[in-house]
Parts: sequence; structure tokens; C-alpha cells
Amino acid sequence: MIEIIIMIGVIGWFARTAKSKGANGLLWGFIGAISYYGPVLVFGRVIYPVIVKGSVTYDNQVSYMIVGVLLNLAIGISCCLLAREILLREEGGSMAGFAGFLWFTEKISKWMNVIAYMALTFIMLLTVTDVVLRQFRHPIIGTFEIVQLAGAVVIAFGLPITSWMRGHIYVDFFINTFPSRAKNFMNILTRVIGIAIFIFIAYNLFRFATDLLISGEVTSTMQLPFYPIVYGMGVACFMQCLVLIADIVKVMGGKYE
Repeated sequence: MIEIIIMIGVIGWFARTAKSKGANGLLWGFIGAISYYGPVLVFGRVIYPVIVKGSVTYDNQVSYMIVGVLLNLAIGISCCLLAREILLREEGGSMAGFAGFLWFTEKISKWMNVIAYMALTFIMLLTVTDVVLRQFRHPIIGTFEIVQLAGAVVIAFGLPITSWMRGHIYVDFFINTFPSRAKNFMNILTRVIGIAIFIFIAYNLFRFATDLLISGEVTSTMQLPFYPIVYGMGVACFMQCLVLIADIVKVMGGKYE
């Protein structure tokens, strides 16, 4: 029921935006409905049941249902926001229709990088404070566990922006000898392989996080839950897929350097 209510709200929102831009409100409303309910339908009816297959019992079915609803809402709202931004930022040229997608991908990657920065700063401050307090025989309990969890956030949430800025190590002296078309083909091929790998990783991370949520597994000292970090790592992997798709868009638009 809540999905239908949100979809009606999305249709009205898209239609009002179209009216303010002098565009076709009916078409924009239809796009808004599809951009929200399409991903929700695919994830809720196809992907999520596969992820939780064999894990749902009478005791934990409510927890799985709540997690599914929240994931559906997050995915649906994110997709309709992306669709709206693409419509607002659509412009001419070889990149027509993708300016909004590239903008969205870059912005989310940068926000995730901010979280990674905050986690890294927290690790440094915590470690220094713990070392100092140990000299006074008052160490911070659970420092090792907290650093482990925060370290996972730093690595996962820093991945998309690193890929976007091409900050990772890569060897291109061999590919640079190829003609332009062959070079573009190799760039697209490697991105497609990367997308497949990160989808596989994200899928298994979500399954693992759901199992951790249901089992209630926590760290031994601080009793901190594992599942939020693992869910976050799964989201980061899906975001990495968007960055790789953005690379393909750039290659096809002649904007990849």
C-alpha cells in the first residue's frame, strides 16, 4: 500500500516539475511512475526473494519483511530521483540524456568519499587517543573492533570516487598502442567485466548482511552489530557499478580520457 501511495506522489511531483519547465506533464509523470515502481517490482518480486531464499523462517519472517520494504523504498526513491535529475539535465550532443546520470554518479561518489574521510579521521583520532591513554593504564575498550569496522567503511566508501577519478593503479602502455576503436572496445569490455564482478560481490554482501541481521551477530567486546557495515559495503559495490557504467557512457560519448 505504501508503495502505491509513494508512486502517486512521485507522479504528481514529476508532473508539477514538467509543468514548471514547460514540458509534457503526462509523459514526465509516466516516466516517474516507471522509474520508481519498475525497480521496486524487479527487486521486491525477483531479486530479494532469491537473496533470502532458504533463510526465512516463521520466527524471522517479520524481520525479513521489514528489511525488504526498506530496501524497496530506498531503491525506488533513488531511481526516481535519478530519473528526475536526468530529465532536468538532459542536453544536446553525443552525451544527450546522460548528463544527469553522470552528475548523480559523481555526487553520490563524493558524498560516500566524505563518509570515508570521516571514518579515516575517526580511526586516527581513536588510535592516537588509545595509545596516549594506555600510558596512563586506561586504554579504550574495543578499539580493535571499532578500527576494524571503520576500516571497512574507509575502503568500501572510498572505492567509487577512486574509480571515478581513476586514482587506482592501472597499466595502459599496452592498450595505448591500439587504434582508437580497439582502445574503446577494451575499455568497455573491462568495465562490463567489472560490473559483473561487483554485482556478484554486492549480491553476496547483501545476503551475508541479512544473515547477520537475523542471527544478531555482534562484536565480542563492544557488542556492535556487523550487518550495517556489510550492508554499506554492498551499497558501495552497487555504486561502483554505476561508476563503471558512467565510464562506458564516457567512452561511447568520446569523453573518456
